[in-house]
Amino acid sequence: MRKILLSVSLIAVCLTTYAQVGIGTNAPSASAALEVNSKTQGFLMPRMRKAQMEAIKAPAEGLMVYCLDCTPKGFHVYNGRGFINANTGEYLDGPDKIAAIVAASTVPAAGGTPSLADLAAAHVTNATGDQAAYEEAIARASPVPTTLRELQGIIDSENFCLSVLSSSVAVTVVVPVKNPKTGRVWMDRNLGASRAATSSTDEAAYGDLYQWGRKKDGHQLRRSCSVTGPVTAGSEGYKFVGNPLNNGYNWLITRDDKRWNLGDVNTIIKSANDPCPDGYRVPSRKELDNERQSWKSNDAAGAFASPLKWPLAGYRSRGGGSEPHISLGTRSIYWSNENTSTSGATLEFNHLNSKMAGYSRAYGFSVRCIKE
Repeated sequence: MRKILLSVSLIAVCLTTYAQVGIGTNAPSASAALEVNSKTQGFLMPRMRKAQMEAIKAPAEGLMVYCLDCTPKGFHVYNGRGFINANTGEYLDGPDKIAAIVAASTVPAAGGTPSLADLAAAHVTNATGDQAAYEEAIARASPVPTTLRELQGIIDSENFCLSVLSSSVAVTVVVPVKNPKTGRVWMDRNLGASRAATSSTDEAAYGDLYQWGRKKDGHQLRRSCSVTGPVTAGSEGYKFVGNPLNNGYNWLITRDDKRWNLGDVNTIIKSANDPCPDGYRVPSRKELDNERQSWKSNDAAGAFASPLKWPLAGYRSRGGGSEPHISLGTRSIYWSNENTSTSGATLEFNHLNSKMAGYSRAYGFSVRCIKE
């Protein structure tokens, strides 16, 4: 009996001292606690159905299971947050939660769903910004996100857009300047500019680029993100509405000629969408033309020689995208509060000439405010 007990004790000591097991080999790797060596058989891990995996209580981090009825089937590893497919990187509970998030997302955002907590529960990271912005971005996404990678990409993109918005929006200082030839008082700089122009190509004086009829909502920033339009009024959010394909390249689905002037050409009534500060408004076509006709020369030199110091601020394509700085330093176009058919009436000038014109309301042009 004593010999048996002694033998068992020696075996226990050996197993404790040499914590390695070799199956099919007498010399397991020094770095492995377990090595299985076979030329004819494989290593069979626990196999379960999805419901059985989800029923595991307090799974340990690193726990591995093969899922028999997942799409796709495969090995899953518990990473502390959930079971993740070792091949695709998708979470076991991801598809259902992502589908619910997509179903809850609308434009415009409503009801506060999906919440930031819903996004976190679907294993999305860094979703700590504007819930409504996330919801609308998900609702607008095409194709519809079905994987964590796709959903995370939408959130990451929206976070970048929000960072541009938060770092760029500023109040334009109001400094009045009078043109003695017309008798009218204007702001001395473009909306969004940090100063009055010191030259035609003074970048600090270029300012923002507005789509016709839109208020100061973030879309006017030169680095703002864009969204494919046209859109319904009230759902435009803070992005530039690019790539509109109907209604004369308008950014709105339903045409609205009163976006900046609730009255008419003879009786101007400033609207809530007018981006100019209190006491100022977007000028009429006639007011812009009167200013143009007061210049010493009919070109960019005459524009800058005016007391208003008009710069060559460039413009933004109606397609949005990554071209917010077209014709910088060579051409400038300014909105009026009037429209011509499906277009918006404008003042345009370059180094050769100037003219009154009309362009698609989806373009991003400068705004110079006139005193009411």
